[in-house]
Amino acid sequence: SNLALALLGLKNWERAREASQKAIEIDRENVYYTQVLATVYNAEGNDDLDKADYAAAKANYDKAIELDQNAAVYYANLALALAGLNDWPGAREACQKAIDIEPENIDYRRKLAGIYNAEGNDHLDKADYAAAKANYDKAIELDPNAAVYYANLALALAGLDDWPGAREACQKAIDIEPENSDYRRTLAEIYKAEGNAYTGKADGGAG
Repeated sequence: SNLALALLGLKNWERAREASQKAIEIDRENVYYTQVLATVYNAEGNDDLDKADYAAAKANYDKAIELDQNAAVYYANLALALAGLNDWPGAREACQKAIDIEPENIDYRRKLAGIYNAEGNDHLDKADYAAAKANYDKAIELDPNAAVYYANLALALAGLDDWPGAREACQKAIDIEPENSDYRRTLAEIYKAEGNAYTGKADGGAG
């Protein structure tokens, strides 16, 4: 198992798995060796995730979970891979499993918030503003101190022509990160879009 961990550090995944499997065959009663093999699959999954190979990452995290179903981090990592594949229900379910195993770990709640935010972005890109708003609301509920979620919510609300709500959400982002000029620009764009909306209505009425 020590050899497996050394090979893991070298990212020699195939040999690390072989060394772990050999240790398991020698002492099948020792769960530690099974956990080491799970660690190898998880580390390989992390390497795949870094390369944005989400399908390969998912396959490795699935293997890690199969070997060690009580390691919350494997479910959290699987959630990130599933999010990369735009499998939002699967990503949420996996992240919730991590939270269920380690409810005191706030990082997993933040990860779930990030997944809701990413799903919201996906809906926003498709101009599905109501669905985007619902996801940003969930993200904020889980992590109310992340300015970017309020800024994204502002864009969704602007898409729904909820100008007071959009301004309020964007101002919240500014309040959390006053040094971030992007949020001030977003607020300016919201005011501009609101002005254009009212001008368009006035023009339409006059015609």
